[in-house]
Amino acid sequence: LVGRASTWAADLHVWPETALGFVAEDARAPLAVASGALGAPLLAGAYRTDAAGGWRNAALLASSTGTAWGVDKAHLVPRFEAWLTPGVGERWPVLAAGWRWGVLVCWESLHLAAARARSLEADALVVLVHDGWAGATATPWWHARSGRLLAWATGKPVVVASHDGPSMAWSFGGRLVADAPPGSPGFVASLASPLAWTTPYARVGPRGVAAAVALAWVVAAAARARRPRQGCGASGPHAA
Repeated sequence: LVGRASTWAADLHVWPETALGFVAEDARAPLAVASGALGAPLLAGAYRTDAAGGWRNAALLASSTGTAWGVDKAHLVPRFEAWLTPGVGERWPVLAAGWRWGVLVCWESLHLAAARARSLEADALVVLVHDGWAGATATPWWHARSGRLLAWATGKPVVVASHDGPSMAWSFGGRLVADAPPGSPGFVASLASPLAWTTPYARVGPRGVAAAVALAWVVAAAARARRPRQGCGASGPHAA
């Protein structure tokens, strides 16, 4: 994978959730070597252990200088990840290739509060996905396509790197920039900088948007009630 990807001219390489089957402490040297071969920073999913010995689902960033550090998955999947320790969102956002990247691990992209919080402090969002638990269902496809909703809601480009399903990149306006089917070696996407303004959703959140919609409905209803009404009758010929 490294050999094939090294031919791609990319500023940042992204690998899916748990793409590395070992913990961060053992991944630093291999990640640095991989990043050096790629010629760019590498963001990849792996595991790491905390000070208390607990295992965490993490995203690791490595460069050719040998540095590697992680951010932890805070919202774990019930039952499937009961053996893991939830993180608290350390070290957000990830700084790489001149952009601030808000990292969401797997179904954190479906947690609206978490996605909104990441978008407020990032230039783009990246979702590391492993939907192996979903089996032969359409879940991996819908998960990747949910990146469009994130882009629409936050006004930020979104990259979805999936282990089992399709990988996709969306522009800040929700346009599909690039995609790759399951089993593909990946894709190269060119992302434009995000919007200079904050979307209403990102600014006030789902409750604020709901309150604004409710207020607009009340104002519209009051305006309709104040309109003058004119009675009108109509009749037709009567049959003899």
